[in-house]
Amino acid sequence: MRSIFSGAQTPIGHFLDAAARTCSPSVGYRDRASATRQTSTRKRAPHRLALRGFTLIELLATLAVIATLMFIAAPSFLAFQRRSELATATNDLLISITTARGEAMKMGMTAIVVPQNGTEWASGWIVFLDKNGDRTFSAADDRLVMTHAALPSYFAVDANGTASQASAPYIMFDGYGYPKTKSGGFGALTIGITRQDVKDAAKLDQTRHIKIAFAGRIRSCQPTSLSDANCTPPFSSE
Repeated sequence: MRSIFSGAQTPIGHFLDAAARTCSPSVGYRDRASATRQTSTRKRAPHRLALRGFTLIELLATLAVIATLMFIAAPSFLAFQRRSELATATNDLLISITTARGEAMKMGMTAIVVPQNGTEWASGWIVFLDKNGDRTFSAADDRLVMTHAALPSYFAVDANGTASQASAPYIMFDGYGYPKTKSGGFGALTIGITRQDVKDAAKLDQTRHIKIAFAGRIRSCQPTSLSDANCTPPFSSE
């Protein structure tokens, strides 16, 4: 341009120079772009290395540790679960008996708790109001209050008094809330639930009793010895 317009550049000359610089990237710009791409590549390389997975040996070692921990913890977890089930079964029976007494006093009539199969408490139980007064459950004549499913096979139930499984067991309350026998006497009794999947030495610790007094007081407890007739309770309910 300077060969055409000699001397001081004209405005047209300035415009053409600026256009030339804009349309032709400098070598320095290309170098800087190439350096930026190389730096970005170097920065991404460690990231790819961090995503590598476990080796087979590491995986097998981890599985071995997990298996060992499960082998150690499984018996303790099972014992805890069974102990919790014992407490639940005892509380369920206690609630059923307490409900029977409460319904008898509320409705002013006899309420009875009997095994579902008629002979064994472990088969489950039902609570009903004896509306026709025949001392047996009839779905057509009596009012069913509640039912309970069978207990797990590793539980055994033993009882005395009217709840004894030597004959047709039952627990009965009159309209005043007193435990009664079918002959009209007072029916104090004890009914116990014991785990059968433990050794004899541990059965005492895995036994819970429910005691019903002559006045109708109901409580649950853990016996301290085989001769602990009073069953001094660490916990109780009325």
